[in-house]
Amino acid sequence: MGRTRSVSAILIGLAVVLSGTSVGAAPTRVEEASYLGGTPPGLALRWVLADKGVGGVVLPGGAERFVSVTVEDDMGLPVAISVTQDTTGDGVPERTFDACGETNRPVSIQPNYDVVVYIFQAPCNLPDVSGLATSGTVTATFTRGRAR
Repeated sequence: MGRTRSVSAILIGLAVVLSGTSVGAAPTRVEEASYLGGTPPGLALRWVLADKGVGGVVLPGGAERFVSVTVEDDMGLPVAISVTQDTTGDGVPERTFDACGETNRPVSIQPNYDVVVYIFQAPCNLPDVSGLATSGTVTATFTRGRAR
């Protein structure tokens, strides 16, 4: 009887630990932000305008290590995006991931640094997609672990 309780306690403890830290766990945080138009040239100008929702959005950093991004433009076409982070504070992103309309997988990010999603006034590199950015919504799903 003592051995059965010990095994049961171990199994219950293991189940609790695994359910709280599962790699495939539900999103820890979802952020949504609106943007207007595509980003103009010039890195310094991009940051200032993205902070105001013009040509991109700034999403607050947190403890998460991955982000998945979806952009829905009001015209209904996918637009060119870049998911970035400036981890040195110089206004130039060191970490970037380019995509068309959405990331096709969770992107690795540095915890506790803002994520800036730039919306480009340029077509995606896909056949028959002209995706001119007008205005729309950026949805970012932040997770602590990469979903399986």
